[in-house]
Amino acid sequence: MQGKLTAGTPSPVDDFLTKRHDRNELLIKHPRAPFFWQTSGQLMPEVGMDDGVILVADRALKPRRCCIVVAQVDNDLTVKTLHKRAHCVKLVPPNPTFPEISFREG
Repeated sequence: MQGKLTAGTPSPVDDFLTKRHDRNELLIKHPRAPFFWQTSGQLMPEVGMDDGVILVADRALKPRRCCIVVAQVDNDLTVKTLHKRAHCVKLVPPNPTFPEISFREG
């Protein structure tokens, strides 16, 4: 962050000293790798993903255990929490009324 913040009487020059930030620079580490989706319905309200929010997924990042991921399963996209342990991989929704998705080897 650049710029100077002065208490008291504002100076018109201060408007030109502050660097403007690009949201893409702040949110996206790999500019050629993101996907964007606008959600529809109550996707994951437990974690703040409500109707109409924009999801940003960086396909260059390796999915880690307990991270929220966008996954393609049987040609459909789903948003779930990734759980990996030994040879068991499953996608878990935060809402217990929805089923988990488990994968077999291969």
